[in-house]
Amino acid sequence: MPGNQTGRRRANAEGTIYYDAKRQRWRARYTLPSGKRPEVTGKTQAECREKLARSIRARDMGTPESDQRQTLAEWLEYWLTHEAPNRCRPGTLTDYRSLVRVHILPALGRIRLVNLRPEQIQRLLNDMTRAGKSPATVIKVRAVLRRALTRAMALGKVSRNVAALVDPPPATADPVTVPTPAEVSALLAAFAGHQLELVVTAAVTTGLRRGELLGLAWGDVEIDGPGAARLHVRYQLQRVDGEFRRVEPKTRGSRRVVALPALAVDVLRRQRAAQGRAKLAAGAKWRDTGLVFTNDQGGGLDGENIYKRYLRALKAVGLPPMTWHSLRHCYASLQAAEGATMQQVAADLGHADVRTTARYTNLFPNARQESATRIDRALGQREA
Repeated sequence: MPGNQTGRRRANAEGTIYYDAKRQRWRARYTLPSGKRPEVTGKTQAECREKLARSIRARDMGTPESDQRQTLAEWLEYWLTHEAPNRCRPGTLTDYRSLVRVHILPALGRIRLVNLRPEQIQRLLNDMTRAGKSPATVIKVRAVLRRALTRAMALGKVSRNVAALVDPPPATADPVTVPTPAEVSALLAAFAGHQLELVVTAAVTTGLRRGELLGLAWGDVEIDGPGAARLHVRYQLQRVDGEFRRVEPKTRGSRRVVALPALAVDVLRRQRAAQGRAKLAAGAKWRDTGLVFTNDQGGGLDGENIYKRYLRALKAVGLPPMTWHSLRHCYASLQAAEGATMQQVAADLGHADVRTTARYTNLFPNARQESATRIDRALGQREA
């Protein structure tokens, strides 16, 4: 039990620290402008002093008394409802809500915002890592906390952003396994005649992300004029508040023009004809959304439902599981097989950073040797 430190007192404005022998905890009280005397506690004297210092700083900064009692859960709910929607995309907001609900609230939600400490966040991230969560997920959790606390600090609710003081796990970028052209051909053959044939073939032959493909409108497609066939990637389809909306891509590089091979042109023309038949069958129930890929009544397609049907179809035809994102890898594989450079593939896929494309290491096995050969040619050296 602590010795003679238990009775030491301070002026009311500075706070009072004492040891509660009955509950075996250190306690501290300080005075608010209203005259109220809130209490903070800690297992050790140092912990209690730190909490007291943070609370006094908040008081001296003019933080309202209600804010000093506000929990992290209460602040995150306010931030997600009133702050984040003005600063991030609908899909990002959905991800934020999921990360908060699944990972942050169970571990940290009941802690008062002004009492949140870096080591508590670090412990959460470490626990997630030990539980097998991917580094990307752990990094996202820290990012959400950091962004929410940055806003809290700007509003004077906290004196520092404790999430910024925490070390995230190192990001890993393992090489991507990419199907060979023969495997891509087998995939397309397996989907021949299937309900998803056209959308799967379009994904493989254009390299579009799922949201980009489902957000494609006929006004973005050029397949009938005298010039080369192409399409413009301008939007993604996302579900926002229960409704489908076309939203702009995150990055400037995602807004791009994609040249269409003959197979993609054939797919789009077949899709246009199938959509025409569906419109006649639906009659007055048809919704003219202008989208290329729609349901039987012209509405947008749910990406998650498409993905589930796709996985079931793979299993039914005896093919191994392959993520929908792997269809972009198929496109990259076909491009690289015909001599496209890493930079060209990056532009076609809409990668903001060519280092993302560099993960497809098995597509460009001769890249390093080609670099050395270019140096030799530049210096007038003959090949060995």
